[in-house]
Amino acid sequence: MIACRVCAIMFGLTFLTGSACGMELELDAWQGEHVLYESSPSLQVCQGTHAWVDKFVPFVAGELGLDVGRIQHYRWLDESDYTCSPEIIGCTSGIQASSLRPFLLHELVHTILYSLDFPYQPFFGEGIAFAFDPWYGENLGIRYLVHKKGAEKLADPRPYMTLGRQDLSYPLAGSFVMFLLARHDPAKFLTFLRELGTSRDMNIIEGAFRAAYGLELDDEAESFMTGVPCTEQSFGPGLYDCTSPEVPWTGDAWSFHDVMDCASETVAGGVGPERAWSSIRSVTLEVPATGFYQFSVKSDSNRIGVMLGPCSSCPWENSDVVVPSPGSKIAELEAGTHFVRIQAPSDETLNFEFSLRPAALP
Repeated sequence: MIACRVCAIMFGLTFLTGSACGMELELDAWQGEHVLYESSPSLQVCQGTHAWVDKFVPFVAGELGLDVGRIQHYRWLDESDYTCSPEIIGCTSGIQASSLRPFLLHELVHTILYSLDFPYQPFFGEGIAFAFDPWYGENLGIRYLVHKKGAEKLADPRPYMTLGRQDLSYPLAGSFVMFLLARHDPAKFLTFLRELGTSRDMNIIEGAFRAAYGLELDDEAESFMTGVPCTEQSFGPGLYDCTSPEVPWTGDAWSFHDVMDCASETVAGGVGPERAWSSIRSVTLEVPATGFYQFSVKSDSNRIGVMLGPCSSCPWENSDVVVPSPGSKIAELEAGTHFVRIQAPSDETLNFEFSLRPAALP
C-alpha cells in the first residue's frame, strides 16, 4: 500500500460542474489493491478507513459473481474541493466516486458496475447501490422498507421505476433490489440490467424483466408488497459487516471490550477542521442456538451506538437490533453468524464493553 501526495485534475462529466474543469487539486492519496483513495489535505482519515473501502470492492464482486480487475477511485473531499451538486453527499463520474463522507460505499457500487460496462438506470442502479450500502457508509438502523402505519402492504415500487434519480425513494428501490437478489440468482439481475439498458419506459422494463427472470414484473412486485415466507434459499444479498473478524465466546457468554479510536486500524471514519464524522467498526460472533438473548452495552459515553443483526436472514425480516449506550435489550436470535456494528464520533476515544448471554422469555 502506498501513501503519497498527488495533484489531480478534476474533469467535468455527468455530476461535476463545468467550473471544475482544468482545476488542479492537491490531494493526499493511498493506493490499495482495489481502490485509489484520495482525500483533501484538510481531512484526517481514520486509520482503518483505507482498508475498509479497499476490501469492499472484492466483496461486492464476489456477491454478484463478477471479476473486477480495474482499480476504482474514491475521493473524500472537503466542501471547497467538492464538485458534485451541493444537494447530494456523493456522486460518481465513470470509475471515480466523490463524497463529502469518508466512506460512502454506495458510490463505489456505481463505479464497479460502470467499470464493467453495465448501463445505469436510476431505480435499479440506485437500488443495487443501496442494497450493498443500506446505511450510507456510517449509519445504523433499518435497512429494509417497513409498512407505513395502518398499511397492509409495502409501497408499490413500479411507479418509481420510471422516475429520474432526483425523484426516487432510495429505500424503496434498495428494498426491491434486495428482494430480487434474495429470491433469485444475482446473475439474473445483472442480465436484467443489460437487457434494460438506461430505459425508464415501463413497457421496456417489463419486457427486460420477463426476458431475464422468466417472470412477470407485476407478479414479483405484488409478492414484494404483500411479503413472502423466508426460505433457506432467500439469504441475500450479503452484508459487508459480516466479513469482519469473529470474536469468540468465553464459556456461556459472549463479551467484547475495546476502544473506538480513530488511530486504530480497526476503525473507519474521519475528522475535518470543523466537524467529525461518525466512525464505525464491525465484528462478528456465532450465536450457538436459536433462542432469547440479552445484549448489553456499556461505554464511556451515550454517543456510542451499537447494532446487532443476523448475517443469514431474509432482509425483509428486519431482524437487526439497535441498542443505546448504556443499555440492554432482549431479542430472539437465530443460530448462526451475527454482526455487531459500532458507531462513535471520530474525534473521541471511547471505551466500550458488550455482552450477550442467554435470557428468559421477555
